[in-house]
Amino acid sequence: EVQKFLKLYGYNVGNVDGKLGGNTRSAIAAFQRENDLKVSRFVDYSTWQRMHVFEAAVSISKKP
Repeated sequence: EVQKFLKLYGYNVGNVDGKLGGNTRSAIAAFQRENDLKVSRFVDYSTWQRMHVFEAAVSISKKP
């Protein structure tokens, strides 16, 4: 799910394979930096919450 989200928003995660490899960790770090979050290269609570804020905004904007 994290890889799909990051890829949707233009981050390079490499292959979407469900693994937390180097490309995915770099993409997480880039997302964290761009969203003024603590850069840990892991999806912590704050990062997860911010991802879901983006997801909710996209869902709302797609409604007729």
